[in-house]
Amino acid sequence: PMVLLIIVGSHTETQWRDPLSAMIGVLLVLVAILHEVTRRTRPDLSAFAVPRRNAFVVAAALASLSGLAPAVGAAVIWGVIAVLLVVPVLLDRFDQGVDRPASNLEHLADRLAALTTIVLGESFIRVALTTSGRHLYEINFIIVCLEFVVVCSLWVAYFDDVGVAGMPRGRRRQRWWLLAHLPLHIGIIGTAVGLGAFATLRQSNDLTDADIRFLTAPLVLAFVALCAVGLCSSRVPKLPLAI
Repeated sequence: PMVLLIIVGSHTETQWRDPLSAMIGVLLVLVAILHEVTRRTRPDLSAFAVPRRNAFVVAAALASLSGLAPAVGAAVIWGVIAVLLVVPVLLDRFDQGVDRPASNLEHLADRLAALTTIVLGESFIRVALTTSGRHLYEINFIIVCLEFVVVCSLWVAYFDDVGVAGMPRGRRRQRWWLLAHLPLHIGIIGTAVGLGAFATLRQSNDLTDADIRFLTAPLVLAFVALCAVGLCSSRVPKLPLAI
């Protein structure tokens, strides 16, 4: 399903919302099945697995139906799906009396660091693919160099501080530390999309305010998310990092 999502989503001339919604529904069902396997094989984790299994089943059904709804209705449905997937991560009541399965904090921090590395690498690929099919002007090479500076700066900012500190102690801080990685990765990907759009400009093109926001807004999101991850982490002192 992930490969099909990439293929279908990359074809803008295709009516993509119907097949995409069904594929995302399949992915959510697969995660629900994994939670059901956990419930069957680890009875001591039933209180952890059952609410999440049910949330993913409902989210899968809603995602599959969203392709049939009008645009406004689909937006509401996806808002509900987001709540269903995020709330179990944030509320302690879903974990009462249960030790969280991800007890190896160092391993989990390594996996998130690896995922962040992959997202940063995809940013380079995104700009390269955007420029590969077009004639390049002088300004395009400047933009590509700028991309290396921006992406490498994000890499250093993450791994020199967050990566070294690792995952924090304390359940609540762990939740927010995990959740803050989502806007961080979205911001990194959005920055790559913005840089890719800039890399196709001609030398004489004028930039609009929308063009500037298209590049700067994801970059702001990435640094705000880095700040949030740093404040939740075990790193000290925290204030210089936030500044």
